Amino acid sequence: MKDYSPEQLRNMAIIGHGSSGKTSLTAAMLFNTGVTTRLTRVDKGNTVTDYDPEEIERKISINSTPCFVEWKDHKINIIDTPGYSSFLWDTRASLRAVDSALLVVCGVAGVEVGTEKVWEMLEEVELPRLIVINKLDRENSSFKRTVEEIQQFFGRQAIPVQIPIGEEKNFSGVVDLLKQKAYVFERDESGQFKETDIPASLQEEVKKRYTQLVETVAETDERLMEKYFEQGELTPEELVQGLKKSVFNHQLFPVFAVSALGNIGTQPLLDGLVDFMPSPLEKGKIKAVIKTQPGELALSPDGPLAALVFKTLSDPYTGRITLMRVFSGRVNSDATVYNANRETEEKLGGLFFLQGKE
Repeated sequence: MKDYSPEQLRNMAIIGHGSSGKTSLTAAMLFNTGVTTRLTRVDKGNTVTDYDPEEIERKISINSTPCFVEWKDHKINIIDTPGYSSFLWDTRASLRAVDSALLVVCGVAGVEVGTEKVWEMLEEVELPRLIVINKLDRENSSFKRTVEEIQQFFGRQAIPVQIPIGEEKNFSGVVDLLKQKAYVFERDESGQFKETDIPASLQEEVKKRYTQLVETVAETDERLMEKYFEQGELTPEELVQGLKKSVFNHQLFPVFAVSALGNIGTQPLLDGLVDFMPSPLEKGKIKAVIKTQPGELALSPDGPLAALVFKTLSDPYTGRITLMRVFSGRVNSDATVYNANRETEEKLGGLFFLQGKE
């Protein structure tokens, strides 16, 4: 794996109500970026991030599990989190280690109790977020209804940047409102797709949704608002940059459309993660306790070492595995570091990037 600069990193958690498809979406990302050679499935018990025997038996996530993908010269570090209430303590702990979140909402069930609970967590830790509506190939799924429900619960700031092509079993792709392009996918779970012109049947809806998107983005920035009033439009670059800024400032929450099991829409979603999620350096500072006093820590690879241990695993073969997020500075294998909680120095062992349990 190549070395990535902090600007090329995205650190995010995938969160949502239990069984909304978080692990299946993670599996689709891993497959489409070449990490796995096949599309793994929860019902077959072969996913990278649900490897615990109890998770395989119950077919739900019990533990927060890290993995990563490489996409368009960026590295996206992912934590696949549990969604059922009994295990949300692990989700909460994981949110301290990331810079953003991807909220998964089921296109059939809509906003559920777990959706509201994890949203409250995101508000507490003030994380930028994207929203993805999953399972749009299922019977009784509805993108429009689910968007309306999301906006009812979380505000009009949840704004679609895509619309689906087809509904239920006919869901076959997405229209990117920002690029004004359609992506039509094969129906064989391969993730293969073709870029095409927008279907004639969707032209009116795309025009309406695009206008809503431009107006909503313009409202978040005085300079963009003035230009929009004067000229009636924004350039594509201004729209993308304005949207990214509003995501970072928690003003807007872009909404995407996918079917994780059908492997439809994953690559455009990955593009959105790279384009709109902040890098560690863009986050700038985090709240921290410095020499027993509350303060702020600047995020920089050139600063003093500061890292957060957010989880510890016990493996029967390798022993104790500590999951750590480095916020500042650099760390090497066998380094001696200061444990602020225990007020003592400790020596690290080997350092690894985890891909599930590997």
